[in-house]
Amino acid sequence: MKGLLAGIVAAIIAVVLGALLFFVLVDREETTEFPQDDLTFAIEGSQQNCAMFYGEPCDYDTQEGFNRWAQDLDRFVPEQRMGSFARDIGFTETSKISLKACVLTQNSTNTVDDLLAYTRERHPDATTAQVFPIWNAARWHLCPLER
Repeated sequence: MKGLLAGIVAAIIAVVLGALLFFVLVDREETTEFPQDDLTFAIEGSQQNCAMFYGEPCDYDTQEGFNRWAQDLDRFVPEQRMGSFARDIGFTETSKISLKACVLTQNSTNTVDDLLAYTRERHPDATTAQVFPIWNAARWHLCPLER
């Protein structure tokens, strides 16, 4: 009887230790992000990195988006017809929203509503009708998925 009980306890301990080891290894793989370059581009006449452009440190996805598409902002923003809202908020704000649209479109579950939520953090009265032209232009011209 003692041998059976000892076997059951040993099996339970083995299962618990195995589960802990599994979760530690899985968690490590999910949270490991490779460091990214902090690239600098000429934007509106001055050399800027991601943190300078946004005025705050960039999270991983924002830095990745900046590194991929910021070099095209000087060409993209003035060439696109993105409506009076984009003209009213200016080059820099339109650029930030455009880059965010690019970051969001990398995940197919994001929609213009996600971009509207981001835009409303800085422009609380923004509407879908005002943000959609920026969303659409960015997806088609700044960061198309087939690029």
